[in-house]
Amino acid sequence: MRIVRTILWHATHTNWFEYGAGSRLAFFRFPLKYSRIARDGVPINFETEGPTSMAAQPHISDPATRSRVKDKLRKVLRRKYVLRTCRKIKSLIKYFAVPKGEDDIRMVYDATANGLNDAVWVPTFWMPTVWSLIRTLDTDSWMTDRDIADMFLNFQLHPTIIPYAGVDLGPLHEDEGDQGIPRWAVWDRMLMGFSGSPYGAVKLGLVVEEVCRGNRHITGEKGGRELNPFQWREIRLNLPGSDGYDPRMSWVSKLRADGMVACDLATFMDDERVSGPTAELTWQASHVLASRQSYLGVQDAARKVRPCSQTPGAWAGSVVHVVPELGVCALLSQANWDKMKAILHRLEFEGQGRQRGARPL
Repeated sequence: MRIVRTILWHATHTNWFEYGAGSRLAFFRFPLKYSRIARDGVPINFETEGPTSMAAQPHISDPATRSRVKDKLRKVLRRKYVLRTCRKIKSLIKYFAVPKGEDDIRMVYDATANGLNDAVWVPTFWMPTVWSLIRTLDTDSWMTDRDIADMFLNFQLHPTIIPYAGVDLGPLHEDEGDQGIPRWAVWDRMLMGFSGSPYGAVKLGLVVEEVCRGNRHITGEKGGRELNPFQWREIRLNLPGSDGYDPRMSWVSKLRADGMVACDLATFMDDERVSGPTAELTWQASHVLASRQSYLGVQDAARKVRPCSQTPGAWAGSVVHVVPELGVCALLSQANWDKMKAILHRLEFEGQGRQRGARPL
């Protein structure tokens, strides 16, 4: 009942435009097979005993940084991502601020400093690439982007990890006194800086993604919209060396009943790219994705939605455009191209330095 009350509390602070108090997964809306990990979080395995470091949080000397850190701490406390608790805390993790733009910071909670990251084992996992996206496209495809807000914070930290994820709220006491605020609190959600967070968040995110896709066999329309824009009927194989191989088409494609390439979704951590055979179907698929995610308790960052386009921006480090005269074109993003040029310039400079310093035989 406590968990259900928490879900309702988050929901009552949400409106059409923002998640005022964050969210928590509605675990009872998940398939039964996954309802436990939706409720309790993905289990993380310990290789050694958990850490026991209870060192206090270092003082933040810069007043402006300290003020921003306090604001960030209040936010996670207010949203109940960090709980004021009397439970036994076995270890405290450190945190620090990283500049974000000119007047903001990003908080990183360093689970390496207290040894938590060294004590756990986290499996590797697959992430989509630009080739995953290209498989969903043809010469008429459209794309749009969505974003999951507070990616890690949508998902629970497993109870076996929570005692080792304590937080020292010292900065809240330095200028204001006690004011009823406990000195220690504990993380309840997957946190930035814990090595198990990417694995757990992606695993649950993929479960959410499959639920959002729905039953692929559902066809038909209602009110001018398809009941399931992610529907598809068959797989088309266009493999090199096979009869009729066409290098202009993807090797593997999902086809709808009308013969068009089906709407699909590729998610790189929290960056979602929806594709479809027409602009209208792509937008319908994007709408269904956001609606079903919200139904499950996953936050949608509506402010980051991009309009449907055949020439969208970068995704997963690459730019993919559908050009009528050329077909599907994959390019390197400007940021990655600039990074590559910087590496090449550095290697060239180092090579010239070694040549100048070389001695003749």
